[in-house]
Amino acid sequence: MLLGAMLDILGCGIEFRDRFQSLGLSAEIHVRPTEKNHLRCTKVDVETRPNPAIRHPADICAFIAAAPFSETVKEKASAVFERIFTAEASVHGEAPDHVHLHELGADDSLIDILGFCWLWEKLEFAPIVYSTLVTGRGQIRTQHGLLPVPPPAVLKLIEGNEFRTGDIETEVLTPTGAALLTTLGKQVGGEFLLRPIKTGIGAGDRSFPQVPNIVRVILTESAPLPDPAIAIDEDVEADQIWVLETFLDDLTGEQMGYFQEKMTEAGALDLFITQGIMKKGRPGYHVTALCRDDRETELIAAVFRESSAIGLRRRREHRLVLRRESRSLPVEGVDVSIKTAYFKGQPVNRKPEFEDLRRLVREQNLTLKQAAERVRKEIDEQDGSK
Repeated sequence: MLLGAMLDILGCGIEFRDRFQSLGLSAEIHVRPTEKNHLRCTKVDVETRPNPAIRHPADICAFIAAAPFSETVKEKASAVFERIFTAEASVHGEAPDHVHLHELGADDSLIDILGFCWLWEKLEFAPIVYSTLVTGRGQIRTQHGLLPVPPPAVLKLIEGNEFRTGDIETEVLTPTGAALLTTLGKQVGGEFLLRPIKTGIGAGDRSFPQVPNIVRVILTESAPLPDPAIAIDEDVEADQIWVLETFLDDLTGEQMGYFQEKMTEAGALDLFITQGIMKKGRPGYHVTALCRDDRETELIAAVFRESSAIGLRRRREHRLVLRRESRSLPVEGVDVSIKTAYFKGQPVNRKPEFEDLRRLVREQNLTLKQAAERVRKEIDEQDGSK
């Protein structure tokens, strides 16, 4: 269904079929238009030939390594399979390299996972976000016997994600789908602003009276839409940022200073650290960091790598930012960078770069207050204000 939705967006069904049909797998691939609940969709069928080869993790890794795809595609596909190996090993109490993947080891799973990564490359590996997962409920029969829905491997793969069972009494979220989403994407909760460019719909095999059996993939522009309710002025930009929070109670002052430096290097837009009393009367720190989408993963890694944190909270929040301009202003022979913020077309805040103020202090033998006053006077004279 994910392949169908991606092909619905990209329109390269024949190229996809021919490319993957030439890999020598025991499968026939068909891509065709269809309809679900009066919605036009794309359907991908992968028909395995009788008695396909049983593939173990080492076989799958070797196949991917030799496949005629880019290194990035092979790296991402290998990461998805590795998560499947780990999840299956965990629920069956085996080592990952000894796992028998059964259904997941079939050739159609290689087409599913390599195919998704190959199509994703055509979208320049645009960030993947997904909403609350729906797993289905009830029971299914597998080569392991009768299993509850969601199956143990699926639950393992979606740990830390929000999900609901829904009303359909069968497996809705497969291990392959769960592994693709949780390995290559991230879940977003609550309101999330999108600017759709194109929508693709992939159809499943079965039909349900309650809901159409489809997956929708929405291709969006990377910049979030301003919220009309808060777009109060053309000088005010609305966007979204990640807020990361954690508590630390076992770092020294020197270690906290080093941690702060590393968080800034990792991409924190702002970092706020407050002291307080934690459980058992121990002094501790409340750390709050802000970052953009493209630095969230790196910043989370810095928290766990550079501090003693064993957990953190993350949430996405709306932000309003005033339009800003920077200019250089000569003050007594020293170039001082001035940042000006605007609201409704008028400057509402001007701030000199602190390091430039310090240089003015040193070179002109002034106090910091004197340097700030002279900068302010120069700004007023140039702008014609009093």
